Amino acid sequence: MNVVANTWVDIVRGTEVDEFADEVDLDPDDPAATRICWNKPAALTEIKQNPYSRAAGMDRVVRYATLRISARLEITRGCTVRDRKTGYIWIVDTPANIHNPAITPDTRVDLRRTI
Repeated sequence: MNVVANTWVDIVRGTEVDEFADEVDLDPDDPAATRICWNKPAALTEIKQNPYSRAAGMDRVVRYATLRISARLEITRGCTVRDRKTGYIWIVDTPANIHNPAITPDTRVDLRRTI
């Protein structure tokens, strides 16, 4: 990894149907979830935004973060990331694998969490 890690993360993939017939993400502790990595060092940088929702008529608190983690992980949009340091659970918005012929760069992942 090319950056200094400031936390450890678990990344899983998978969904299930709840009692209201809605599709929900699996909890990282659920054995049915497909584990991508477990207790992996990563760098997480967080920012907060308050976008206005016209439908609700009020501001929402949405936290965004950028995750840098070692390459060669199959992270896709919709994966669930749990920060083991804080316990926060994030949703993957945009994974980006940057290509460089000289070195293998880290995987950069944009995350979001609605409060």
